[in-house]
Amino acid sequence: MEILYLIIITCAAFTIASIAGFGSNIIGLSLGLTLFPLPFLMPVLLPLNVAVNLLILLKNHKGINSKIIRSIFPLFPAGSALGLFIFHNSAMDRWVIILFALFILYVAIRDIYRQYRKDYIVPPAKERIDRNIRAKIYMAGSGIIHGIFATGGPLIVIAVSRLNPGKDAIRSTLPLIWVIMNSILTATYAAAGLFNDTTIKTTLILSPFALCGFIIGEKIYKKIDEERFKTIVSLILITGAIAIIIKNLA
Repeated sequence: MEILYLIIITCAAFTIASIAGFGSNIIGLSLGLTLFPLPFLMPVLLPLNVAVNLLILLKNHKGINSKIIRSIFPLFPAGSALGLFIFHNSAMDRWVIILFALFILYVAIRDIYRQYRKDYIVPPAKERIDRNIRAKIYMAGSGIIHGIFATGGPLIVIAVSRLNPGKDAIRSTLPLIWVIMNSILTATYAAAGLFNDTTIKTTLILSPFALCGFIIGEKIYKKIDEERFKTIVSLILITGAIAIIIKNLA
C-alpha cells in the first residue's frame, strides 16, 4: 500500500514539474512526509529529479533565459552550500520538518493571494528598489531551503518575478539549475552514505512513473489553464503542509 502511495505521489509530482519547470520535490515531500521519514525520501526523489529535469532541459533548452541565470548566481549557490552544511550536520527532527511545512504554507497562501489580487499595480521607483533587495534575500533563502530540502524553486520564482520572464522562460531555465545543483546534492548524499539497497530499489521502481509524469506534463502543458493549475497546486501544497504539521505535533 505504501509503495502505491509513493507511485501516485511520484507521477503527480513530476507531472507538475514537467508543466511548471519546478515543484517535484516540494510536492513529493509535502505529501510523502505524511508517511515516510525525510532521510528516506530525499535519496529516493533526488535522482529522479535530476533525470526528469534533464529530459525537460533537453527538450526545451532553446528557451533558456540568461537573465534568470545571472540573477541566480552567486546568492543561490552560496545559500545552497549553507543549507547542505545544515542538512549534513544537524538532526532533522520534527521541528525542522514543521518549519519546512510552514514554509510550504507561506508559499502556497502567498501564491493564491497574488493570483486573485486584482488591484495590484506596478510599484513606484523606491518600492522597486526595495523589491530588488527582497529578491536577493529570497534568492539566498531559496538556496538555503534547497540545500536542506532540495525545494528552492518557489522562492526562486518569487525572486526572479521582477524580471517578468514569463512561464515559458521559467520552465526552460530552471531545469538547468536543478540538474546542476541536484547532481551536486546527490553526490553529497552518496558521499554521506545516504543511499542504500532500499532507497536505490525504491528509486528504480518509481522511475517509470516519474517518466510517465514527464510525458503527461509535456502533453498538457500547452492546453492547461495556467490560473486554474496554480490554484490546484497551491491547494495540494496547503493540504500536504497541514497534514505534516498535524502529524509532527501529534
